[in-house]
Amino acid sequence: MSRPEAGPSLNRQATGLGQVRRRAVFYISGFDPQGPGYYYRLFCEQAERQTQGADYQLHIGPRTSDGRLRSTWPVQYTDAAGAVVQSDYHFLRWDDIVRQHWPRGRWRLFLLTTLTSWRIFRNGSWWSMCRASRVAGLTLALPILLVCFALMLAAVSIGLAASWAITTHHGIVSALAHVVGLAAVGVALAKWPGTWRRMQGDWLMRSTASLLKMANDQAPEVEERISAWSELIAGAMGNTEFDEVLVVAHSSGCMGAVAALSRALNLSAAKAGDGRRVSFLTLGQCIPVLSHQPEARAFRTELDHLGTHQSVDWVDVTAPPDACCFALINPLSHPYQPTASAVPSPVKRLSPRYAEQLTPESYQVIKKDKLRCHFQYLMAFDKPTHYGFFSWVCGPRNLMATTQDFRSVTQFTRFSLRFFALHRIKPHHPPLVRVPVNSFEFQPCGRTPQAVNFTR
Repeated sequence: MSRPEAGPSLNRQATGLGQVRRRAVFYISGFDPQGPGYYYRLFCEQAERQTQGADYQLHIGPRTSDGRLRSTWPVQYTDAAGAVVQSDYHFLRWDDIVRQHWPRGRWRLFLLTTLTSWRIFRNGSWWSMCRASRVAGLTLALPILLVCFALMLAAVSIGLAASWAITTHHGIVSALAHVVGLAAVGVALAKWPGTWRRMQGDWLMRSTASLLKMANDQAPEVEERISAWSELIAGAMGNTEFDEVLVVAHSSGCMGAVAALSRALNLSAAKAGDGRRVSFLTLGQCIPVLSHQPEARAFRTELDHLGTHQSVDWVDVTAPPDACCFALINPLSHPYQPTASAVPSPVKRLSPRYAEQLTPESYQVIKKDKLRCHFQYLMAFDKPTHYGFFSWVCGPRNLMATTQDFRSVTQFTRFSLRFFALHRIKPHHPPLVRVPVNSFEFQPCGRTPQAVNFTR
């Protein structure tokens, strides 16, 4: 695996190329029913933790709301070198839409899990996602596997109970076997809800089902919200007061950010003739869940447009321990673009290197919590030497200047599933050469001196 080269401190003074004094940040959260209030508190708490002992400070102002479209809070960055940066942090809302697509009730979730898993298996997208990332593909399959396991346990318990009821003569061995079997099934069923919660089955299936609706154009409210976001982003791109316009997206929000930024670029070009540069930071992205769907033609068009646009500086940060993302793969690649692998990707792919930036104790904690690991991109690090959310988003240099000393990871193959790919097996030995059946060749040796008579 390629590794980012060690670069200078993330908190260096902004001088020369990439200097920022005023910035507009547009943040799009993942598929989360929690609104801007939760994310504002998270931002303040983690910023306070990150700045303890750091050579910069963040002063966060009060949060203001603009209806259901966005919430905004100002952030002032100051460091020991005298750099001062003002950032307008816009939280683009879609939590109200997420709550509309958040079914409750255990049986409704079981039905949703079954239907969603059947769709991605039937249309072949799960197999193509497995070829991109084995871990992400397995994560998507775990909810339906857990449902099948629960149904199997229920069937076994019913069978044991029925066998116990219809048996007229109970021997000691038979009775003991039934009791042990029912107890084992009961323990497994009792532990099943905890396993389901640890695997985040509810959230995974709700998010995937919502993305499938987007792929089939069955979520007009999402499309309307994305268009509204694009107008806000395009307005900031046309404002010369901002030294940088930065779009930040996390998890499932990366798909909405791709569509919104693509449309914003079209709006900006239509108004100004030639759009200005815009920075795009994706964190823990799972773009293939949508781009690999056969019906998602409109999204793939916007994704391809974003990948070929010369005004976009795209940095993608994903962590291999995060099983809910497609770690260190090209977010522009999809099975409906055969030439994508032959063209160098303009997206810079980086790893936050959790194991190096966290203490061993903290790292072990987040590895055991799937959701916590997926949110670590937005949180403070113990030793932020390679990636820091707050210094990147609020610091004195733009995104490309901040990451210019880090090499893009382009040969990460640890989690690619080669078993499902069609690979021609190259033999380790030369091919077998056939000779006529009645052709013999005798070689003399010490134990058979007569062989020399047959070779004359």
